[in-house]
Amino acid sequence: MISKPIQKQEIPKHVSSKAARLLEQAQAPKKTAGGDIFKKEFHVTDEMFEAAKLMKNGVAHVKDLDMSVLKSASKPDSKNYTYTAQVTLIDIFTGESTTTTAALSKSSLSFDFNSDQHFNADANSVEVARMAWDWLLNPVGFDRFRREIKDKKIMIIQNRSGFTYKQSDAENDLLSLQSFRDFVQTATEHAKETGDDSAMLKYGHDVDVVKFINGKRHTINPSCGVVEHDLLFDFFDVQRCSLRLSRPHEFSSSIAKLLCLGDELFESDTGVNAYITPYPKASPEAAKADSETKGNKREQGFAPHYDDIDAFLIQLEGAKQWHLLKPEHDHQLLDIEPSKDYPADLILSGKLHKYWNGLLKEGDLLYMPRGVIHYGKTQALKTGAEGP
Repeated sequence: MISKPIQKQEIPKHVSSKAARLLEQAQAPKKTAGGDIFKKEFHVTDEMFEAAKLMKNGVAHVKDLDMSVLKSASKPDSKNYTYTAQVTLIDIFTGESTTTTAALSKSSLSFDFNSDQHFNADANSVEVARMAWDWLLNPVGFDRFRREIKDKKIMIIQNRSGFTYKQSDAENDLLSLQSFRDFVQTATEHAKETGDDSAMLKYGHDVDVVKFINGKRHTINPSCGVVEHDLLFDFFDVQRCSLRLSRPHEFSSSIAKLLCLGDELFESDTGVNAYITPYPKASPEAAKADSETKGNKREQGFAPHYDDIDAFLIQLEGAKQWHLLKPEHDHQLLDIEPSKDYPADLILSGKLHKYWNGLLKEGDLLYMPRGVIHYGKTQALKTGAEGP
């Protein structure tokens, strides 16, 4: 953090009276026990002005921030600070697992999908693709992933300090719940104003509405065909259904670019679906039910299954508890056909080897080779926000 020495001056008007008094006290000359006066250099920090803004807005717990207003806090020097992540690797055949803490590559803490330097006619697409996937797989990186992990191990990357999926301009983010809401709302309003619904998404083609009930997945797409905002988000917000978005790259240029770069680097076709599952309702009754049923009341959109593709699960928002299991037979690993949904009684029987149970939070990533059984349930956070 850069702190600026402050000269004796008027306190900014936007600072509340309480914050102003604290700042004035901190700037005032100090007396020693013998009465001598000395001047103390005082630093205004980001924390001080954040606290002042909270005081102005009447935040109840602002007294907890008083000390941060009176003292100068500093962030680590980014040049010397080591950003880290937790990396778990699990052999899909033996089940052997290792978890290590690894240093993130500082050059791959972010990637700009709106960069003219990356995306122009003269750019080397292979180099740009490697930069993008080194960012996505940080701290493992693409080369190590391809050499040691692909088709051999499950990889979970968690708690990446200093790392973000966010773009400098929110309009260029890969995807967010709010951006999807806005897209559907805009298409709905356009159709109402013009009578042209060609820009609207279609149920069954672009969006599926899914509810997991009594151990089975139910797809409940309405017969109206086109996706209208209020009905879709009634399913999501009120009925607590999950949404599956096919081809979200058609309305996210950043996802489209990431897929193209994936095609370039893996030398094969890549695709993407987005899954948006509501958080369980935060209430004492819901928490009690969740405890009594060992988490079975958490929202789950899809039944346990395995895919015929290698999958990267990117947690863009919110949090989800994931369960990974080994299929009954080794020959099902790296299968070229997807499985049917696994029944709940088999999943809960303990007959299947558990690879990993864990929480993915925003910024985390999970890689699974084809053939790994998986299912996820949303995990409520203290913020109460909802996300994919």
